[in-house]
Amino acid sequence: IPSLQLGISYTTPTFYGLTETYEATMTTDWDNYDYVTADGIETLNDLEASTDIVTSDYNFTAPMKLRGGIAFITKYGFITGDVEYTNPSRAKYKSDISGISFNENNDEIKAIYQPTINYRIGAEFRHNIFRVRAGYGLQSNTFNDNIGADNTITSISGGLGVRTQSFYVDFALVHSSSKEYQYQPYTFFDGSGPVADLKDKTLNGVITVGFTF
Repeated sequence: IPSLQLGISYTTPTFYGLTETYEATMTTDWDNYDYVTADGIETLNDLEASTDIVTSDYNFTAPMKLRGGIAFITKYGFITGDVEYTNPSRAKYKSDISGISFNENNDEIKAIYQPTINYRIGAEFRHNIFRVRAGYGLQSNTFNDNIGADNTITSISGGLGVRTQSFYVDFALVHSSSKEYQYQPYTFFDGSGPVADLKDKTLNGVITVGFTF
C-alpha cells in the first residue's frame, strides 16, 4: 500500500564500561581566629583538607527499547505515530573487581522504576515548496506507583519549512514541561529538611539548513 508505511525497531541492551575518578577538597578562611588547644592558643587562617583520589571501575547496562511506528503519506503531507516500550527497572550495575557488589543498588533500581510506554505523533502539511509541521510527545512516568513521584514529560512542537530541489530550510519550536515534583537537597537526622516544589519548562528553537547534491 503506497500510502501506508509500518516500521518496527529493536535496540538491544547497551553495555557501558566506566571509569570514575573522585576527589574532594575543602578550604576554610578563619580570619585570624584564636583557637584554644591543649598546647595553648593557635591562630587559624586559611586551612585546606583533601581526600585521596578514588578510582572506580564498573559496568552499566541500559535496558532495551522496542519501537513501532505507522505513517500515512499523501501528496498533501503525512501523519505519523510512534510507540516505544522500555523498562528502566532492568538497568544494572556490575563490577569485575572482587569484593565489590552493586546488588543493593540494583535492588533499589528494581524497586523504584517500572516499565513505560512512550508515545509520539506528528503531522506535516505540504503546499508547493512550503511545509507546516506539528507534533506531540509523551515520555511516561518511569517511577513505580508506590514511590509517589511522577517524572512524566510532555512535549509540543511546531515548525515551518521551505524545500526546493537544491536546498531546504526548516525552523522548529519544541516546548517541554514536566509535572510538579518535590526536591529535597539534604535531610537532617530526623528525616526533615528543606523541600522545594519544582516544575520544569523548556523551550528550544532549532534551525536546519540542508543542500541536496
